[in-house]
Amino acid sequence: MKNVILFATALFSAVSAISQTNQNDVIKAYLGEEQFETLEQEAPEKLQFYVLLDDSGYSVVDISPKPTANYEDALLIQGINDQVEPITSEMLLSSEFHGLLYNFERKFDETVYYRIGGAEGMVLIVHPTRYIKRLFEEL
Repeated sequence: MKNVILFATALFSAVSAISQTNQNDVIKAYLGEEQFETLEQEAPEKLQFYVLLDDSGYSVVDISPKPTANYEDALLIQGINDQVEPITSEMLLSSEFHGLLYNFERKFDETVYYRIGGAEGMVLIVHPTRYIKRLFEEL
């Protein structure tokens, strides 16, 4: 039993480390390597804002039976560079989605909605910057 607990703890630690590495890669792609490294050295607490932005800046919800046709299709949004793979509905519905890698519009005071093509009634919510800043201040 002790070995199982040790194995589970080691596995969780490894997954957490991989997840953090992946998120750092996402933030580095979003900011650019030079700005990322500057923040990492001079203001690492500011990097936490981008972690929060990636983690909490986007939500997927089912608004059925409300119509979604008036919203722009999230599947048409391009990546921030050529290395970012095209967005899919499966990706959007995944817990591993990194919205920072895509050129979604974000407003300071207003929520932005995108329909998810092929997923009837589902929308991607891009939370306003003011909301993310408030969450960050509460940390």
